[in-house]
Order: sequence, then structure tokens, then C-alpha cells
Amino acid sequence: MVLLEPLGVERVAARIPPDHRCLAGVTMDEGLSETRLAVGCGLETATELIHRADTIVIKAAGGEPSTLLLPAAATVQWVSGPLDEPATGDGCAGVPDRKKPVFVSTTIRTDEAQDPIRSRSMYLLVPEFKATLRIGYTWRDYCHGTHDPHQQTYRVTCNSGENRSSVEAMIVGDALLFAARSGGYGDHHYSPLGGFRIPCGAKVSFPVVHRVDPEYSPPGPCVSACGTSTDLCRDRCLARYADRETEGSPGLLCLDRCRAQDNACSSRCR
Repeated sequence: MVLLEPLGVERVAARIPPDHRCLAGVTMDEGLSETRLAVGCGLETATELIHRADTIVIKAAGGEPSTLLLPAAATVQWVSGPLDEPATGDGCAGVPDRKKPVFVSTTIRTDEAQDPIRSRSMYLLVPEFKATLRIGYTWRDYCHGTHDPHQQTYRVTCNSGENRSSVEAMIVGDALLFAARSGGYGDHHYSPLGGFRIPCGAKVSFPVVHRVDPEYSPPGPCVSACGTSTDLCRDRCLARYADRETEGSPGLLCLDRCRAQDNACSSRCR
């Protein structure tokens, strides 16, 4: 991975294994008046750039932080999203498609050193890449997975009503990429994790997740009664229709019915 400095100087930031893929994401901390560009590759942070006033602090994995002084009146524009691979062959020419999918699953584990009920957490597992990603606590939480096969995205969120945490996945080209989000009111964190190269021709199989903890008690009487069923309604629309934005399209009408269902449910439970 190479960083391109404002004056056109290239700097090697990290060396990435050929089967790893990278994702960049921007976060802003208004309290510290700084913006950060983090790059994750193979589920680890490869480098982080922190813009403060007229400097950028570069923190590359395995190296000491260095400071880059910006030219006078310079502006900084971060480029986020999946990072393009160099224009080389993808290694799949003449290779038959693999029939076995890349399976993604979830499991619940308990921290043995803590309360066996309150310390239960949900994890996302990808055995193909020996990957384990913590999603969040399940005690008093509602955990739900949303898969959009047309946009090739997937997200599992565990939500207590006050705080939520999630792991997101996306398929971009030959890459299966991940990111994590967490936070509550006015406090949000985003961590791009990157991912791995999908074997030639393999499909990715995501799990169905819909778990409401018996002690889930979100604020407001209607969230648990109505919100969870509305999520299932939306899932059916995402799975069936690719066009959900065009006026009058079946996909948009399907989502409208879910909203109407949610409004009717909320009216009854108040």
C-alpha cells in the first residue's frame, strides 16, 4: 500500500499479502477538531492518517508515527471505500469455478470470567478465512441481520435501544470486505476492517439472524412489538426486488407496505 502525499511523493505505508483486500473509511471527531482515514486490510488496521490543523499524522502498522506538514492553505480530501487492486490478472483465468460457497455464520459465546448471562456476545464467523468478528452483546439486545443480495451487502446489528453495534459485509469484485460500527446517542465509531479475496467463482452464503432477547426492553412501547416485525417485512422486499427507488416500482411499493404495517402496529399498541 502506497500513500500519495500532497506534493506527489509516494510513501510505502504497509505491505499487503496478495489474498488480503483493503477498505478505507473516514471518521470525524468534532471535539478534537480532527478527521481520520483508517485503512483496514485482512481484518487488521494497515494504516491510519489523522488530519489536525496543518499536519497529517501517519500511523502505519508496525511502524512509528510520522508527521507530514501540509503546504500553506492546503485542503485535505480523503478517499474512502474499497481500495482498487493494481491492474493485474485476477488469477482465475482458466480456473474452474469453485462449487463450495464461502459460508458466513454467527454464534453466541460467553466470557467465562464475567456474568454468564450478561457477558454473552454474538460473533460473526468466516471459517474460510479463520475470521471471528464480535458484533455485540446479546443480553437485553435485539440482534438482526439484513441481507441485500442485489447490492451484495450484509449487516448484523445488536441494538439495546440506547446503544447499538454492528458488523457490515460487502462483496466488491473479488473481495469480501468488513467494517464495524458502534455507538449510542451522539457517539459513533466506524472501523474499516478490510477482508479477503474470494476464491474463484465461489458464492458467499450469509446467515439469517433474528434474535430478540427475553429481557429486551427498548424505550417506547412499540419498538419491540412493531419494529422487529417491520424488519422482517423489509427483508422480504430486499430479497425479492432490486429496484426499490423508482416511483411505482414493485420494490418501492413493497417497502411502502412495510411502513404502512409499522404505522398501523404503532397506532394499535399506544
